[in-house]
Amino acid sequence: MKVAEYYSAQDVRIVDIPVPEIGPGEILMKTKVCGICGSDILDWYRKTKKTHFFGHEVTGVIEKVGEGVRGFSRGDRIYVNHHVPCFVCHWCRRGSYTMCPTYRQTDLDPAGFAEYIRIPRINVENGGIIKLPDNVSFEEGSLIEPIGCCMRGLKKANLQPGDTVLIIGAGFTGLAHLQLARVMGAALIIVIDFFDFKLKKAKILGADVTINPEKESVKKKLYQVNEG
Repeated sequence: MKVAEYYSAQDVRIVDIPVPEIGPGEILMKTKVCGICGSDILDWYRKTKKTHFFGHEVTGVIEKVGEGVRGFSRGDRIYVNHHVPCFVCHWCRRGSYTMCPTYRQTDLDPAGFAEYIRIPRINVENGGIIKLPDNVSFEEGSLIEPIGCCMRGLKKANLQPGDTVLIIGAGFTGLAHLQLARVMGAALIIVIDFFDFKLKKAKILGADVTINPEKESVKKKLYQVNEG
């Protein structure tokens, strides 16, 4: 099968490796879509990884199920999470799942940018797979992980209806925070970015105020629109 290998942002190679073999409790998925996370193209971050295989915002169709798998069948349309927590350790009991040692050790085989992916048993059993409704496309499903990160951030910030929200950066994650903050009841949403085309998109998606720091004082504008 074909798989992408990352050596640098300017050097991504397509290579052939065997299709992974699955064992009891595991699932083989045929990949349909894999999103590109910001971490996928950060050289300093990628160089800390043990493998050149990458990609984790992934959706696909179940090709094969291992012995003992319950609740999933060949042909199911799914999203799969690359990491899963144990749900019983010190960190999990406090809701800090990304600090869980199990979470940090789990992964997909080989990674998202591959024609086929082996989903380990622990990912299958610990809630790492979500079936996609018929009205959710593979492209939309690949956004589950990044949108989930944004949701967790807003919950950690304890956003309440009527709050003012300041978003620094109008890239994908910033714009996702913008839309989620509105759904959660934010009364005033301010977005800062150096690029006008991004600020224009933020306005279209519901930002109340946009600020380009190269064109006006952020401090003065914030005092003006947020009642000091």
